[in-house]
Amino acid sequence: MSSRAFADGSATDGASIFAQDLPNREDLAAFPQAAVATVVAVRPGEVDVAPLSVAEITQGVRFTGSRLLGRVIRVDGTVATVRLPVDVRVHVGEAVTLEHTSGGGVDVIPPRLPGLSLSGEIRTFAIFPFFNSLANGGVQTLFSAEAIYRFEFPLALHATLAHASLAFTSPSNLAAVDLSAGPSFDTREFELGLFLGVVSVNDGYVSAAAGFAVEPFMRLGAVDGISLVGTMQTVLVSGSMQLAGGFGELSFPIANRYWWFFRGGASTVDGFANLDFGVRALVRGNGDHGSVFVRFSFGGAVTYFNPLSETVIGPGGGVGVEVRP
Repeated sequence: MSSRAFADGSATDGASIFAQDLPNREDLAAFPQAAVATVVAVRPGEVDVAPLSVAEITQGVRFTGSRLLGRVIRVDGTVATVRLPVDVRVHVGEAVTLEHTSGGGVDVIPPRLPGLSLSGEIRTFAIFPFFNSLANGGVQTLFSAEAIYRFEFPLALHATLAHASLAFTSPSNLAAVDLSAGPSFDTREFELGLFLGVVSVNDGYVSAAAGFAVEPFMRLGAVDGISLVGTMQTVLVSGSMQLAGGFGELSFPIANRYWWFFRGGASTVDGFANLDFGVRALVRGNGDHGSVFVRFSFGGAVTYFNPLSETVIGPGGGVGVEVRP
């Protein structure tokens, strides 16, 4: 197996594509001549194309709009089953071309797919008291959820529970919540939005107050490729807007259908901070309708009250799921 990087002839926009399982020169000579076929069935992550009896296992199939080639995984008579590249949408009746080279690989700027995405995550942390403010440690739970609808035109709508953190401690429980919603200008390589919401204000009372929040949002890079996402938090406190902090995430593919991610941030108003890393995997489909992603993370979280100096911090991990119905 070769680890060389390549870009096929359709990659005219300069985007990087990492190829996997490239054949050697002898393998290339063994692949059949190019042939044209038609998509006859579509399932999450794969399609059937026919007539394509001359196809070989691992041979590449070109789809309209994709810089990467699909990969033949089965041949049954005149029908070949092809695994789709990530974020490529295919319909029955579309023409495809059998190529001379192997299929597969990773596109770091895959196409933008319109549709609905629903995600949720739960993280649990062991927490320990600092600054002698608490007699005992405890457990911190962190919930997050998001619904995104991307239209055919460059617009997306977000509803986001960035975090709902509850630290079960003694003598009090510490809570931090960040809930927002709004539109964004959304393209393949860039997204910019402005969200409105509510944020808990940990201003020294045991029961946190709620503050109106304005949260600018930006994404550089593709959703399922290399991307850097950032959100800034500004909150109305005591009649004035305060810059509370921000949160961000860096994600990049490490193999076909697998991504690393690193994320973190802090807010001085709602009393929450976190830093973690993990793996995101596409376990069903290719990013289109019917796809399922899972993510596993490990890191640490902090919840604190200011100026009471009640601070808890500790390590933990979490699991999340994203579905695209």
